Amino acid sequence: MMVDNVPLGMKGELRPALRHLRRKYPHSRIHLNLRDILDDAQTIRSSWRQTGTDLEIDELFDAINVFGCREIYDSQAEYGLPAERTQFLGYIGPRTQTALPEPAVGEGSDVHTVLVTVGGGGTARRSSTASRGLQGELGAASPFHFIVVTGPLMDTALRHGLTAQLAGQPGVEVHEYLPRFACPDGARGPRALHGRLQHLCEVMGHARRSIVVPRQYPRREQLIRAEALAARAVLRVLPMDRLDPGSLRDMLERSLVDGPAITDADLPSLGWHRRPATPVAHGTRPSPALPRARPGCGCCHPAAAGHGAPWGGRGATPARGGRAASARLASPLKGSCLPPGC
Repeated sequence: MMVDNVPLGMKGELRPALRHLRRKYPHSRIHLNLRDILDDAQTIRSSWRQTGTDLEIDELFDAINVFGCREIYDSQAEYGLPAERTQFLGYIGPRTQTALPEPAVGEGSDVHTVLVTVGGGGTARRSSTASRGLQGELGAASPFHFIVVTGPLMDTALRHGLTAQLAGQPGVEVHEYLPRFACPDGARGPRALHGRLQHLCEVMGHARRSIVVPRQYPRREQLIRAEALAARAVLRVLPMDRLDPGSLRDMLERSLVDGPAITDADLPSLGWHRRPATPVAHGTRPSPALPRARPGCGCCHPAAAGHGAPWGGRGATPARGGRAASARLASPLKGSCLPPGC
């Protein structure tokens, strides 16, 4: 059984089912799948302690699969997850790796396409308002063309409102959905992004120049993730409370001049597959057959990866076994995210 991200369910509704499964079918395997970051450590530990989730994790789950890299954020240590049953599986990258041209400023058209994914609620309003305001200030001479993507899950009334707000503004177009996430003009186009994990996985797979506006409430997950990636020059962070036409223009111009700019050599290898070290097929507790976690998972550790790149290198053949579905993994820079034993 796979439990996704909330160990006992949103309101604890999984607790009796998991206990029944453990008691009635002791040979079943129960996995907990977690995002790389849930919230800051103090908030998660306090919440889990109050609800008894920390004890249930230790009693009920055979394996904890973290979809992230330990050296970006060590959730096993931060949240107190069982070390011997926690494995880091890397980030889930785009299904295809698109060859993008080298970054170039001033070649061909002087207009740079800016892809904007706005998220929802207040984030969407502020992002779209800043884009519209910047184009209004720059007028016909604007060096930017904004493609604003609302996403298919945005509230219908909000989407119609944003579309009406941006309608008629030169240099701004609005889409509910784009079949291809990459900017139409490839590497030259900056991206201004909502800080959701899915968006940042796309950034790590394709984007050359990205600006992330992370949400800080009701959870700090997006801010923690964005700052960790910004520290490795993968992207730039523009705080939500500073988002306005002036700060957006400054960040876009800085991004075009001096990066971050991920070159072809630094794009991740996305053709790597790995099966979890613990098979989902039949097994017995309390021996989950997981390797004991190491201080560094190797996702981004140069020594474990075998070369000097700060985000690790290519690993050998991944572990096989069991019936678990394989996942595509990506590291933000060159090489596979998971060497053996990660």
